[in-house]
Amino acid sequence: MTTRPQHDPSILQLTVLILPSGWAFVEQMNPFLRLLAISFSIFVIVKFLSERHYLKTSETRPRWRDRVAWYLFWAGLDPQAFFCRRESSHSTTSEWLFASLKTLFGIGLLVGVAPLCLTWHKMTAGWIAMVGLIFTLHFGLFHLAALAWRRVGRRVEPIMQAPILSTSLNEFWSRRWNLAFRDFAHEFVFRPMVRQRHARLAEWACFAFSGLIHELAISIPAGAGYGMPFAYFMWQAVGVWLERRLPGLKRNRFVGWCFTAAFTIPGVYWLFHPMFVRRLILPLIGG
Repeated sequence: MTTRPQHDPSILQLTVLILPSGWAFVEQMNPFLRLLAISFSIFVIVKFLSERHYLKTSETRPRWRDRVAWYLFWAGLDPQAFFCRRESSHSTTSEWLFASLKTLFGIGLLVGVAPLCLTWHKMTAGWIAMVGLIFTLHFGLFHLAALAWRRVGRRVEPIMQAPILSTSLNEFWSRRWNLAFRDFAHEFVFRPMVRQRHARLAEWACFAFSGLIHELAISIPAGAGYGMPFAYFMWQAVGVWLERRLPGLKRNRFVGWCFTAAFTIPGVYWLFHPMFVRRLILPLIGG
């Protein structure tokens, strides 16, 4: 029996991700449409790279309709989990209810609470609307999609795994927050650098890569705030580095939780900076 050669993805492949920045040069384009165009372009590219790597390293060949579903109806970036089927997994009623409640909570913030806050404080209204969007999509609809795909035999998991329960920064970024991006960065940034014996830099490179992607998706559509999303993710890298040098954080889960919250929450102001909120979120709620 012959063994299929393993192809390690090259970081050079990621250079195609500069292509979405071309939308910045389209004159007189609505900022929100620019955001959608850049985000969609990034999504298609990372989907394509993930699928291409899977096809090179796997003996199986997914059917064309499965590949269409991978691109159109699933937010995750682990093709192995999506394309390799198993017996259907029936999720509990409580799981469906929880995912539905998160979706409704997000919609309520977006279309109910946020508009009411406009007359009181516009920036607060914008932040509430943004939280509503994240809950509606990442925590709600994507969770419902995962439950639906598991029901028909896909081995997918929700991309958000209760990040509020994280008791360390490493746990937050590697096992709980946006597992789709985690899967992609691990395969295309972390593993290639580790195999080249750059283990110490691999983790920092993942955070730097995440910062650059968020610059594309946040600062370019806003036309301002350049460098702030990148600074946020490099601050997370500093936090993970510091966390490993403070053994007391591991011994006390509550202290670890507080440390994680202190690093992730306040700095969100850098990530979704005020100009992004003003130019892209507030118009959604009439601000």
